[in-house]
Amino acid sequence: MNAEIPVEHSGRILIVDDSAANLKLLTDMLALRGHTVHPASDGVSALQYARTEHPDLILLDIVMPRIDGYKVCRFLKEHEETREIPVIFMTSLAETSDKVKGFRVGAADYITKPFQSEEVMARVETLLALRAVQKKLKARNVELLKANHDLANVNKALSREIAERTQAEAELKLYREQLEDLVRERTVELAEANRHLETEIAERRRAEERVTASLREKEILLREIHHRVKNNLQIISALLHLQSDSVRDEESLSLFRVSQERIKAMALVHEKLYKSKDLASIDFGEYVENLTRHLALSYVENPDRIVVKADADSFSLDIEEAIPCGLIINELVSNALKHAFPGGCSGEITVSCHVDGDCMVTIEVRDTGVGLPSELDLLDTETLGLQIVAMLVRQLRGTIEMKSENGASFMLTFNARRGREQ
Repeated sequence: MNAEIPVEHSGRILIVDDSAANLKLLTDMLALRGHTVHPASDGVSALQYARTEHPDLILLDIVMPRIDGYKVCRFLKEHEETREIPVIFMTSLAETSDKVKGFRVGAADYITKPFQSEEVMARVETLLALRAVQKKLKARNVELLKANHDLANVNKALSREIAERTQAEAELKLYREQLEDLVRERTVELAEANRHLETEIAERRRAEERVTASLREKEILLREIHHRVKNNLQIISALLHLQSDSVRDEESLSLFRVSQERIKAMALVHEKLYKSKDLASIDFGEYVENLTRHLALSYVENPDRIVVKADADSFSLDIEEAIPCGLIINELVSNALKHAFPGGCSGEITVSCHVDGDCMVTIEVRDTGVGLPSELDLLDTETLGLQIVAMLVRQLRGTIEMKSENGASFMLTFNARRGREQ
């Protein structure tokens, strides 16, 4: 019997799928990791459960009878009591428009069928961790609001005291006989008011210290999230490596290796974010140098035969831009290393990254190898790696140009500032 595997952030998870087999598979998988799972076979029963029980996470199929997953997600996001519950869409739909539609109705993530257990667990546990952080921050915000309310009440009391003092000073002019008594009384009152004011100042300073501590804690939590995402990606890469030991077919081994390199390219972004002071962006020039060095060590057996070098400016990209760019560079460099120098030929591969004053980024991968096939069309190719490149270029809202002169050249151009504004 398999023992239950504990996780740091266990939670209550609602799974919605009209497939009994998928429900059982996911229920067993998540329950084994210590989560409390409620299965639902249709959207109506899922909505009823979500509104009454408020689960921590919802795994939601898109194509279902009666009411599809898009409508279920839209209903959840329209009601305050279910709006903050994260939703992961599960579907076999592979079109980008389907994914975009899912994110627009409020989904937090997207899992493509058939399921990969480690991917499911990584996404589920990451969102549960974020949900736990969100609840903690919400509780902190409630405490701060209460503190602000208390401060407002004290300010009102001080305002009333100041008004009373003003009135007393006017009365002093009219009643000079009572001047000494009034001065003594008001002196005592003023001293008390000053003590209250000093107490209020001390309270405000403590409130500022709490806010500062909360911001530091948020930064630490965000670093920890990037660190854990990087570790999870490295675990996935290690699992692929272990699985490849049992594969004898060379083509399959190559696919395992390509997948590992893609995962390492993404993991390197999260590692840079974890070490970055900004936490929202990385030095992309440094990232490119590290990535090309890693690819050279992974693929090049004789460095004297094939030289891989980087020519990159130092500029910042956020995670939404850095990961697609890293994957594009990974695909183009690894493709050149495998195909540009057949039969022991020697040559050079250069990765250039530059940015102008309008935030227009240009990334070029060129080699001095045998060049590209004349019939190659990047927009209509059966090669998975180039299909991925084309998809990522569309994601960046950029353009890519191919040339085959004295080798092969791919030049990607996109506006980084436009991506951040959107």
